[in-house]
Amino acid sequence: IRDSNKREEALSLALESKLWLQALLISSHMGTEFRSKVSRAVALNCMKIGNLFRSFNLLCLNSDIDLFKLDASFDFEDQDRHTDSLIARWKQNLALILGNKSPSDAKILIQELGDALYHNAHPQAPAAAHFCYLTIGREMEIYTPDATMVLLGTNHVLQQRTFVNPVAVHLTEVLDYIN
Repeated sequence: IRDSNKREEALSLALESKLWLQALLISSHMGTEFRSKVSRAVALNCMKIGNLFRSFNLLCLNSDIDLFKLDASFDFEDQDRHTDSLIARWKQNLALILGNKSPSDAKILIQELGDALYHNAHPQAPAAAHFCYLTIGREMEIYTPDATMVLLGTNHVLQQRTFVNPVAVHLTEVLDYIN
């Protein structure tokens, strides 16, 4: 397609139709702005949250969006599948962020990763979130509904009856002693 208006029209049509390969091909002849827009759309629409290629792609694009939140267009049925992917790959995502961003950017992204993990119902999610929070130097908090680090390894909002347990108390005391 030689005419730039027709290229933009073709690109729009490919994106609306979710023809990702064709959109990438067309955008490769249109410059970095269009290529970035299409790469971002492909990452958000074709890859699960927690997928390392998705995270790396969005990090390289300096995307303003939250890496670890579902887009509004996702079905709630797919949400579990996407958050399970994040739980399975949180360590790799943390390493990717630490290795590829400046310290100030990394702190924000690690906070977002911790928040995404903390609000997940998976039993291992609070411990993973707390590890992320400790990586950026967060302190323990007093018991409030908005707090995210009351006892290490537990979520006091989702596990109201069981969050106080001997292991969590012991881990919190060890951390308090170290600090």
